[in-house]
Amino acid sequence: MDVPTGWGRFSRRVRSPLASVIFALWCVQATLCVGAATAGLSDEGGAVSEAVWEETHKSRTCYVDVGSPEGAASYRVGVRAFAEDDEEAAHNLYAPYVGIAALDIFEPSCEGPLSMRSEHAWDNREHQFWKDRSGPLFSPRGRATRQGVERENGAWKVWLSYVDDEVETRLEWTFPTPLDTAEGPLAALYYDVSISVQNIGSETREQYVQFFANYDHKQVFFWAADGRIVERAELGLAGDTVDAVVSEDVLASHREAFESSPHQRKAKMAFRHPVLMSEPREGGYRHIICCEEDTLAFITSGMGSYAMDYCIEPPDGDLSPGESFKFRARHYFARISAGDELAAIEQLWNHFTESFRKPH
Repeated sequence: MDVPTGWGRFSRRVRSPLASVIFALWCVQATLCVGAATAGLSDEGGAVSEAVWEETHKSRTCYVDVGSPEGAASYRVGVRAFAEDDEEAAHNLYAPYVGIAALDIFEPSCEGPLSMRSEHAWDNREHQFWKDRSGPLFSPRGRATRQGVERENGAWKVWLSYVDDEVETRLEWTFPTPLDTAEGPLAALYYDVSISVQNIGSETREQYVQFFANYDHKQVFFWAADGRIVERAELGLAGDTVDAVVSEDVLASHREAFESSPHQRKAKMAFRHPVLMSEPREGGYRHIICCEEDTLAFITSGMGSYAMDYCIEPPDGDLSPGESFKFRARHYFARISAGDELAAIEQLWNHFTESFRKPH
């Protein structure tokens, strides 16, 4: 279902005193739900307890509580949407961000939440490019979103969509119940993101790509083709250029074509598989992103190791009128002991790929 058009607009439609009282009580309940960041999750048996929207001047945030089996960790996540068009944002590196804006983990042994929060956002729209494109660099950021929340296969799914330069993009986040029988890295919490892109215009977008960022990380690690875990600083990635970590095929056979594209990018290293991993964060949790390979252009880390980024593209490179493509990724939050990083990433990657081999 689509989100409400706004509490204030809804309240103006309330006429009777009794209806006003009921509406006021509903607002108080919703405000308590989204405001109590340290509240425990009350559902039993692993059910999702709540999905509530909070509205501010220019944005809406959907807060989802994800319960878990007794004795396991639970989490609360906030998905921020952008409510109004903002032409200034299309030119501004520090424009409003959309995507996963908050994630708090609740463990039975902890009194309060372990915050994985981002000051900006994860899966945040950044840019889209194609050959001979003109216009402001950050134009997707300036577009208002449609957004909604629904249940699917027993889990909450929050979505948003936007149209920029006759390209429609839809992001869907799914928040499953944490695994109760997993051990080691697979005891991780995780969520899935699916991104669908369609050309709704009349002209082909040649060499089309769209770029997404995941902010607020002090260190970023890659899974190199030779099997090593490589920290961003070892690659000499420049903060002001698109220095890409790519597939072995691109690096070995198609590097010249890759670097001669209109996107001004350089291939720095080949990955074993497209995985990004952060440093340990609060509670020892690392943030790990596994990316689907078929529609991935490259992964990278910009902003001086501040972001874990991925760039997506159509399988054939060009986006013809009416054509669409889909990309999927999974964000894990796992405790990984020092020295176990490689084994953990292999296990998480296998879990990710096995999940997406199933019908969807």
